[in-house]
Amino acid sequence: MGIFDIFRGPDAETLARRAESEARVADIQDSLRDGRVPKAIKARLEGARAGKLPWMATLTPAELSIVRSHGLKPVATISATCWLQYNWSWTRGHAEGWGIALQRLRDEARAAGANAVLDVKMRTLPLTVESSMDFTLVGTAVHVEGLQPSDEPIVATVPALEFVKLIEADVVPTGIAIGAHYEWMNDWRGATNLEVRNAPDAWRSILAA
Repeated sequence: MGIFDIFRGPDAETLARRAESEARVADIQDSLRDGRVPKAIKARLEGARAGKLPWMATLTPAELSIVRSHGLKPVATISATCWLQYNWSWTRGHAEGWGIALQRLRDEARAAGANAVLDVKMRTLPLTVESSMDFTLVGTAVHVEGLQPSDEPIVATVPALEFVKLIEADVVPTGIAIGAHYEWMNDWRGATNLEVRNAPDAWRSILAA
């Protein structure tokens, strides 16, 4: 770099990268508002399903082999994350955060042409921003041979081997059930600053006395 290069504007390659990045960010923002999968992610999922792009499965080699032998074709690893500031209501915020993350996971599964998502791992991570949390889901999308892609793919935390056993027993998991509850209690001064989660009724009565 010469001494006068700092006075020059960015070159064409840099400008092109900036424009590409800005377009990608704008598409992500639009997709969040419109409830759709961003174009770059959709292209990746479609490429993985068609066998044109490599991907890493959450399933073991043995699980991949077994699900294939039962007519389930793994098509892509998918993930969904929701950062949510739940403010005054942890209970409602927790439900909303997981609800949004689950819907985004289904949207990605649909974009991949899947019928179900297996071996889903769920993770929450408290963030430094007050009253906020990260909700993340990761799993392997599969397509059932002979079926059309589902409008509402099944999302299950069931491992692939257990899923196959359930299929053999004519049992199909239909989704993830999530429940959580926090209550705000008054202390001896009448201040609402005591939070109880999943407390038994007897314990809750003692604390409230």
